[in-house]
Parts: sequence; C-alpha cells; structure tokens
Amino acid sequence: MSIFFHGLSWLIAAIAWTFLSFRFWQNFIKTKSKVAESFFYFSVFLIISMLCTAVGQLFFIGNLSILQAGLTLNIFLNTLAFAYFGYLIFYIKFPNISPKIGFLSVFIFGLGAVILNILFPIRPLGETGKLVAFSLHFLTGICYFILIAVPALILGFLLLKEALSFPPSEERTKSLGLGILCILGVLISFLYAIPRPEFISIRPFIMIGWAIGVILLAILTQKPPSPPY
Repeated sequence: MSIFFHGLSWLIAAIAWTFLSFRFWQNFIKTKSKVAESFFYFSVFLIISMLCTAVGQLFFIGNLSILQAGLTLNIFLNTLAFAYFGYLIFYIKFPNISPKIGFLSVFIFGLGAVILNILFPIRPLGETGKLVAFSLHFLTGICYFILIAVPALILGFLLLKEALSFPPSEERTKSLGLGILCILGVLISFLYAIPRPEFISIRPFIMIGWAIGVILLAILTQKPPSPPY
C-alpha cells in the first residue's frame, strides 16, 4: 500500500473534522460555551496538522527531509491543539485555579516532543523495498503519545462523568459525544505515535473509519442549539 493512500486518509480525516469544527463554532456562537470554544480551537489546530501531514505524504513522497520537517510542524500544531484539552481539564475540574496553567503544562511538555523529533530522525517503513509510511523515533513516539493520550483520557472521563450527572438533555448528549471522541482519539494516537510496523497496512483504514465516526458523532451528538421560540 503506497504512502499516497496514507496521505489521502489524512485528507479525508481533515474534511470530517472540518464538519465537526463547524458544529463547535455554531455551538460557541449561540451559547458562548467555554467548552465549545476550546474544542473549536482544538479542532482548528488539529485540522491544520492533518492537512500538513496529507500534503507531505501526497506530494513529497520519498523526501524524508521534508517529511521530517512536516512532522515536526505537525507535532507543534498538535501541542497547541491538546493544550486546549489541558485548559479544559482545569476549567472543569479545578474552577478556582486558572485554566491557563493546564494549557501551559501541556504546551511545555509538547515542546519536548518537538525537540525530540528534531534531534532524532524519523524511520522510513516499507514493504518490498517501497516506502509506504514512516515512524517516529521510539522516544519521540512515547512522548508524543503521552502528549495526546493523557489530556484526552482525563478530559474524556471528565466529560463522560459530567454527562452522567445531567438529566436526559441536549447538554448531556453533547458531553457524552465529546467524551467518546476524546477516548477514541487515544486509539488513533497509539496507532500513529508508537512505532509498530505491523500497524502500517491498517493505518489508512483506521483513519478513514475514524473520519466516518467523527461525521456521525457530529450529526448525532453535536447538533446546533435549537433557536429560541
């Protein structure tokens, strides 16, 4: 399977997330919710990182220098994205403490992953001598996985707990959907951050499946607020 197909799967995922981010924007404009606002900014940085990955794999196949630089940019953009998860963790769990502390904590840790990716080159992965994907250095992969998984898991469980505290309502559905989104994102990060060659062939299918799931989740759980009567 060519690296082109891997890039195409990232492009499909970016399109799906664009639809979901529009729902976040609609909810923020109508409700001024800090959660909706933070998820919107999170999704914007995530979409840009996905597009950078897609462009690199679609148009710069075989140029490891450009792929390395693109991946470094990708990690930085994801650092900005998941810093908003750190912000929301403090906003929800520690309302008496500035949520900026959560943002800065994740951001500083993410800069460590950026530096590691600059210091340690990516590892090309191939089948029968053909480049089909590339993998992070082991240390970078571990750091990158922690950057994504820890904030996503904590925020995901907080949102699920919050959803269970609500009576059946639109707010409960939205919190439940966001919690599920966070938890599923950890699986995707594992497949892409941890250097496991056996995952190469299934990565694009997992990404496309995730894109479909994101669209369904946006339709079913992130509906725009009903207009006032």
